[in-house]
Amino acid sequence: MVLPSRIRQALAKAPNRAHMKNILEGEKRSTIVNKANKSVPAIKPNCTAEVKFPKALAFKLKCCTSSFKTAFPANHKEVQQNWAITIMGSIAFFFFISKTKVQKAGNIQLKSAANFISFYIFGKMKKVKIIECPRDAMQGIKSHFISTETKALYINELLNVGFDTIDFGSFVSPKAIPQMRDTAAVLSKLDRSKSESKLLAIIANVRGAKEASQFEEIDYLGYPFSISENFQMRNTHKTIEESLATLDEILNIAENSKKEVVAYLSMGFGNPYGDPWNVDIVGDWTEKLSTMGVKILSLSDTIGSSTPEVIDYLFSHLIPAYPTVEFGAHLHTTPDLWHEKVNAAFKAGCNRFDGAIKGYGGCPMAKDELTGNMPTEKLLSYFNTEKVNTTINPKRFESVYHKALEVFKTPKEFQNPKTVGTPAKPK
Repeated sequence: MVLPSRIRQALAKAPNRAHMKNILEGEKRSTIVNKANKSVPAIKPNCTAEVKFPKALAFKLKCCTSSFKTAFPANHKEVQQNWAITIMGSIAFFFFISKTKVQKAGNIQLKSAANFISFYIFGKMKKVKIIECPRDAMQGIKSHFISTETKALYINELLNVGFDTIDFGSFVSPKAIPQMRDTAAVLSKLDRSKSESKLLAIIANVRGAKEASQFEEIDYLGYPFSISENFQMRNTHKTIEESLATLDEILNIAENSKKEVVAYLSMGFGNPYGDPWNVDIVGDWTEKLSTMGVKILSLSDTIGSSTPEVIDYLFSHLIPAYPTVEFGAHLHTTPDLWHEKVNAAFKAGCNRFDGAIKGYGGCPMAKDELTGNMPTEKLLSYFNTEKVNTTINPKRFESVYHKALEVFKTPKEFQNPKTVGTPAKPK
């Protein structure tokens, strides 16, 4: 998949041009600036034509300028705010389709109009999924080992809060991530009898996938797949091609054990290691993983370099283009930037967010100085303001929030006199 940029050719022959207005954001659409990289041109022949329909009614279709007469922009933020506008939009959409000759272009097939209507009408009516990640919060702690009993008690409390999924542990080498060496033991102590939350375990290879698949309690196998050759080697000791073959095996293992794979597209928003990065590369890998059978794809802001512009651009184009894929946001942030990142992802259509209470943790393989995970309490505050259902029980969350302060406090015997006695990456 090639993500869109320039659209003037598509507009040149568009019907009813007098009633349309080119709403390209000038240079903002022709160049995307990634803080972790230099400015990245985003001009390709394949594009999405963006036009402003009267009454701010708009839709978007993936298209090819060489073949499509016209296409329709996405302004689902407004559409989803008002049912009346949504219904009017549906009528206008089908009227436009009937008046427009839309053709198939080479190897690009037009998605069913129903898919796009379904996305824009119902996309954000679904509840937002919050994935709590105690595994991500704990794995980088090297000062001391958190006891199996403490982990289990904490995760059992999380299971009763109402999270969609708990990323509770990982089946990886204990030499690489010693804090997670007791994942199987922790799992044996978890009580899901009164919980609807699902369990996710991170795996890095086929061995880990086979081990995790033996446990019926586990619903998801999480696999980090990086579009950075350097980071993939650091994280899994495999090249991208080797990791692609590994993912294929993991998908087969998951299918045979009745589990789902959550693929994390590491370096999804930027790459500081010198590897090529731009939105088209992210789009290409999304196409490849989707074709392989990945149904849940979480774009990961591994080093916290994402900007609202890049977040919006990726989600607003990928989500409607792949209606069978559930996209998630695994964002890292500093305390002052969390809101703009969450807001950009949500307004662009993302309904799945990873978080960790207090923003504890991050990826220990990325580099020495990391910003932290997205603080769960910030996510809940944002969605409460937006009046979006998260299924979270506020009182139980408050209780487990205070529990987290105890769990992640470094014992006195392990404290550095120059620190405050908390993990290195709290929010």
